Amino acid sequence: MKALTRRAISVAVLAGLSAPLEIYAQQAAMPTIGLLDGSVATAGKASLFYEGLAVEGFTRNQNVQVEVHSAGGDATRLPQLAVDLVRRDVALIAALDTPAALAVKELTTKIPVVFAVETDPVRIGLIANEDRPGGAVTGVTDAAVERRAGA
Repeated sequence: MKALTRRAISVAVLAGLSAPLEIYAQQAAMPTIGLLDGSVATAGKASLFYEGLAVEGFTRNQNVQVEVHSAGGDATRLPQLAVDLVRRDVALIAALDTPAALAVKELTTKIPVVFAVETDPVRIGLIANEDRPGGAVTGVTDAAVERRAGA
């Protein structure tokens, strides 16, 4: 399976994070983003995520907090990690893989969820369709890019 590119993760950050965080920042001293990942590669993905935040003017521990929840490759841990982020009422949840996105999707309609996945999000039921994702979930996928390129 092809790994998500730096560009894909940055696009997810830029597309989904800036507006909700700016609104939240007006209400709280420092917004908190929940970062949810099921893989063992969380550190590398988080690094790319922080780079994307920096493009939008957000710096971890200066004007945004980031709560990293990693299942470390054990997908059975994701539901509880997702519940914990929702209970903390974070400003936004960034799901960095398909299992993480699916784990958090049904838990909230109040907290925006931004995903970066390698599968077709419509096919797996993550979003209703590409033009109008529906609910609080949106994001990017390498699968959609490949499908459009081949069309």
